[in-house]
Amino acid sequence: MGLIINWRHVDLYLNAYLAYLADNLSCLYNSLNLRYNQFITHNLFFMKSAQIAIIDFGSQYTHLITRRIRQLGVLAKIYPPTVDLAELKGIKGLILSGGPNSVYDQTAVDYNSKLLDLKIPILGLCYGHQLLAQHFGGKVLPGKTKEYGSANLELLKSSKLFSGTAKSQPIWMSHGDSVAELPVGFLALAKTVDCP
Repeated sequence: MGLIINWRHVDLYLNAYLAYLADNLSCLYNSLNLRYNQFITHNLFFMKSAQIAIIDFGSQYTHLITRRIRQLGVLAKIYPPTVDLAELKGIKGLILSGGPNSVYDQTAVDYNSKLLDLKIPILGLCYGHQLLAQHFGGKVLPGKTKEYGSANLELLKSSKLFSGTAKSQPIWMSHGDSVAELPVGFLALAKTVDCP
């Protein structure tokens, strides 16, 4: 005697079970996310001694950068490009975010140029990197090839910035402009095929 299976019932049970799982996983995710945010908010008081200011030029990754820094136990706050220096009292470092604009044309974002005169470490990402180059006398031009997606980064020199990373590594690129000429005193530490 063979086994008779009503596949319609199995399908209904399976769908109900998957819906139950999805609902519970969603609740678990929301609960963990809420607890993480409560932890960060509660511990902001303990992070104040080492604050990093993130200047937001419109990057889609600004909040992700901020969160990653906070996960390292360092207070990170987002500020607009026109922030008054008085609001940044006590910061230990500055990150200039990326953004969709070009530093050399009418779409360039207004910013407080005194930010770049601060005597603290400054990291520029994408638009921020190009802004640093232009501000200090380098040349930023439209790239011959726009880079959107996966690329391979080749390290040219050893540095603390890339300490512990591979000499050649896959990265994610999203830019149309490139620093064509470095400012005096600046060194290229890495390159991609389309962004030497």
